[in-house]
Amino acid sequence: MKQRHRWGTVLVVCALALTTGRLWAEDETKAAAPLDRKAVDKHVFETLREVINRGADIYNPPTSDWNGCFRLYEGALVTLRPLLSHRPELQKAIDAGMATARANPQVQRRAFDLRDVIDRIRADTNPNPKAATLWDRLGGEPNVKKVIDDLVAAAGTDPKVDFFRGGKFKDTDVPTLKRLLVEFVSSATGGPLPYSGRSMKDSHKGMGITNAQFDALAGHLKAALEKNGAKPADVTTVLTAVGGTRKDIVEAKTSAPTEPKTLWDRLGGEDNVKKVIHQFVLAAANDPKVDFTRNGKFKVDDIPALEKSIVDFVSMATGGPRKYTGRSMKESHKGMAITDAQFDAAAAHLKKALEDNGAKAADVTAVLTAVGGTRKDIVEKAPDAPKEKTLWERLGGEANVKKVIDDLVDAGAKDPKVDFFRGGKINLDAQGQARLKKRLVEFVSAATGGPLEYKGQTMKKSHEGMAITDAQFNALAGHLVAALKKHGAKQSDIDELVKIVGTTRKDIVEK
Repeated sequence: MKQRHRWGTVLVVCALALTTGRLWAEDETKAAAPLDRKAVDKHVFETLREVINRGADIYNPPTSDWNGCFRLYEGALVTLRPLLSHRPELQKAIDAGMATARANPQVQRRAFDLRDVIDRIRADTNPNPKAATLWDRLGGEPNVKKVIDDLVAAAGTDPKVDFFRGGKFKDTDVPTLKRLLVEFVSSATGGPLPYSGRSMKDSHKGMGITNAQFDALAGHLKAALEKNGAKPADVTTVLTAVGGTRKDIVEAKTSAPTEPKTLWDRLGGEDNVKKVIHQFVLAAANDPKVDFTRNGKFKVDDIPALEKSIVDFVSMATGGPRKYTGRSMKESHKGMAITDAQFDAAAAHLKKALEDNGAKAADVTAVLTAVGGTRKDIVEKAPDAPKEKTLWERLGGEANVKKVIDDLVDAGAKDPKVDFFRGGKINLDAQGQARLKKRLVEFVSAATGGPLEYKGQTMKKSHEGMAITDAQFNALAGHLVAALKKHGAKQSDIDELVKIVGTTRKDIVEK
């Protein structure tokens, strides 16, 4: 089986090499136009997605070919590295990642070292980047490891948790447990690490874990998340996901009294929920972070009626007997321009009111989770930021770039330090100069995100045999800077264009 997967790895890498070679070959047919960086990034992004999928099949059971997965990742990165010449920081990341992986004595972890590099490359080349996942907001693998370290350290010394189950669980098992916990958090929060352990039910079977012990451990997890910088909303989301495992982890004793069936009952029913909502409304109405009346635009003349409506909503959401007859969350909050920060501030007051009135941690989490489900209908997102301009647009587009090129060619032709006509060997009439200026405008367009396609020869071919020196190249670059400044270019944009032009030095200057 592993031998077959090794041949599969070789075939995948060969396919990558052929695809990459075809991309270079297609580019050569475009009369030396610079590589379309967006097309290259998209190619790399999509190719590595296939590599990850293939690697997962090889790495995971029943194959479990760790080295085969590592070699697939290694071959893919070696093959794609030349395409990332416009992203030198990613090429450095590839080099560093492969050095780390090859030096790792744990064969089963080498593929993970390269997977970190692959994930970074895909994040940077993603043509349609998505909003950060919960895993990203928690700080990714380095910060989640800190959270798990703090959780295990605190729970391991807390008799309320009974972490080592009366000595049945050994210290030597802790490193494996930490790794599995990090993987579990990753799989539950959109991270890249697959969970490789047994199911929650199987791994906790026979441990006799109680609700009280589960809640004590959840308390330590909450503290560890907050200690390591997790935001309140993200803490709640993680605790909600963990709470979903309770049914598979806690083994209820038959002699133990059954808990109230509904969340409404566990919150104390109508009388207690009314106290919670009354405390919540008073606190939120007096908190400028909530902006309860939207800076005076909305007036709440009938507080009792508002509290009744909220109690009805809580009843509906927690299995209570009261019916909610108000408008939908979207309709009742339309036009209020409520922000995430204001939503979170109100949720914090609700959390405190629940805790002050005796709600258990798990029930507080359940209520906040239900409330969190209304965020999409209450919070009005700000419009997307305007799209960033390309360097071509920042330089003033075709009209202004033409002026820059006119001044560049005119100044370069008069400067003996440039030797524009190569000691009289080159004779450009008016039509020849016009063609040259047109090609230079096209080149700048192609290099700065403009719409004009460069149709000239390659830099190397068009300057072959001219014996241009570094000094002459630098003199012409000086005229380019002067022309850009004259026509209003910002210094940062000048620096960016000069850097792009500088990449052609190796093809123009003949040593």
